[in-house]
Amino acid sequence: MAVRGVVTTLEFYPEDWEAGDTSLYRFQNHFEGTRTFNGEVYTHNFFQVSGLVKMRDTSGLGAQINFAATAANVDLVEAAILGRYFCAITVWRWSSTEGLDNPSSFNVFAGQGGACDTADNDSTTVNLIIKDYAQTTRPDFPWRKIPWTITGPLSFRR
Repeated sequence: MAVRGVVTTLEFYPEDWEAGDTSLYRFQNHFEGTRTFNGEVYTHNFFQVSGLVKMRDTSGLGAQINFAATAANVDLVEAAILGRYFCAITVWRWSSTEGLDNPSSFNVFAGQGGACDTADNDSTTVNLIIKDYAQTTRPDFPWRKIPWTITGPLSFRR
């Protein structure tokens, strides 16, 4: 299957979100106006994502989202940092038989999620860093699973 197009979507959730919660913001970076993916409507925004983790069992520095430095995007990034939002990044693609501007079906190509951790900006862009975090009051699970060969001997015996 030859790939014809790629679009990235972002979903922002509050820090204490649970599965099934509605996202605070939904953006996509390819189609003007709005577009529906997997039953959810996404609004167009100018952004680029870099640094997605390529392997499941490695911990990277996190993804970086580069937004155009509009007032709305600067406010979004500020709220995301202060509110410790969770950001879900999904990369979708479609085949060359679908055309470029109006495909009828999309396939998930890659995905990553993490906490909105830090940001920086210059005169044209604002950059949001998404990564795993750990805290002492509500710790996260480790990014790598602990193998059974380690935890097996530690299990309770009868």
